[in-house]
Amino acid sequence: GGQAEKAVLKGLDWLKSVQREDGAWGVGTSKSMTAKQERARLTGLALLCYLAHGETSQSEQYGDTVQRAIQYLLDEQDAKTGSFVPFSKTVGSHDDIGVYGHAIATYALAEAYGLTRAPMMKEPVEKAVRLIMEGQQPKGGWDHRYQHEKWSDLSVGGWQVQALKAAQAANVQVEGIDAALAKAVPFVQGMHDEGGKFFYRTGNKSPSGGLDYMTGVAVLCMQLAGSNRVDEVKAGLEYLRDIECSDWEEGWEKTGKNKSFNIAYEWYYNTQAIFQKGGSKWSSWNNKFAPMLIEAQDKSGAW
Repeated sequence: GGQAEKAVLKGLDWLKSVQREDGAWGVGTSKSMTAKQERARLTGLALLCYLAHGETSQSEQYGDTVQRAIQYLLDEQDAKTGSFVPFSKTVGSHDDIGVYGHAIATYALAEAYGLTRAPMMKEPVEKAVRLIMEGQQPKGGWDHRYQHEKWSDLSVGGWQVQALKAAQAANVQVEGIDAALAKAVPFVQGMHDEGGKFFYRTGNKSPSGGLDYMTGVAVLCMQLAGSNRVDEVKAGLEYLRDIECSDWEEGWEKTGKNKSFNIAYEWYYNTQAIFQKGGSKWSSWNNKFAPMLIEAQDKSGAW
C-alpha cells in the first residue's frame, strides 16, 4: 500500500545519497580482493532494488544512479573469465566468498538486460552466466571459487540459482541454462536434513547443522528451478508454516547470540519462499513483515 511505497522510495533515495562516485556501493578506497568482492555484492544488491521498482537508466529520478551502477559492474568484469570479482589464488580456500559477488552482480545485470535489452550488456551477461555454469559441480552444487571441490554450500548455491533464473527469464542466449537449473534441484534435495531443515554445507568434514534460515534458501531454489512440488519443498513449506517471522529486535538479538545466524537471510529468503507459495501463510507473514520493516526504517531512509 501507500506506506510501503513511501518506505521503498525513501530507501531508494538513501541508497542514491550514499552511492560512490565510481557508481559502486561500499566503504573505503581499498583495491584489495576483499574490498572488490564486497563492492560487487553491495552494488549488485543495491542495483536490484532499483530494478525491482522498475527503474532503468532512462528513469527521471534514478536513471543516473542505475546507469552508474551498471557501468561500474561492467568495468569491473574480467574480459577473459567473465568474473566481476577477483578470486583468491589459494587452492582450496574456503573463506573466499567471491562467488557471492559474482552471482549477485550477474543476477542484477541479467535483470537489467531483461528490462532494457541494452546491447552493451548482452555479451558481459552471457560470459558471467557461463562462468556460473562452468563452476557448477557434477552433482549440481557450488563451492567457493567455483573450484569443484568435494563439498557443497547451499548459501552459495542460492545466489547462483537466482542469477541463472534471472538469465533464463531475460532470455539470455547461453545454451544449457535450463539444464543447469534442473541439475541444481537434486543438489538442494540432497541438502535436506529432516523435518524441512536443510544443511548449510556438506562434504567439508561433516554437515553443518540444519540451520533455520537455510530452509528459505532451499525452498526458493527449487521453486525457481520449477520443482515446486517435490517432497523437500513440501517439507520446507511445512516447516516455514510452523514458524513466525522474527520481529526486528528479536532478529538482531538472534544474530548477536549466534554468530552463524544472519537474520537478513531469514527475512530475505523465507519471505520469498512463502510469497511463491502464496495463500494464507503469505498473508499472515506479510501482515507482520511489511509493517515491521516500515516501522524500523530510519528517518534517513536507511535500515
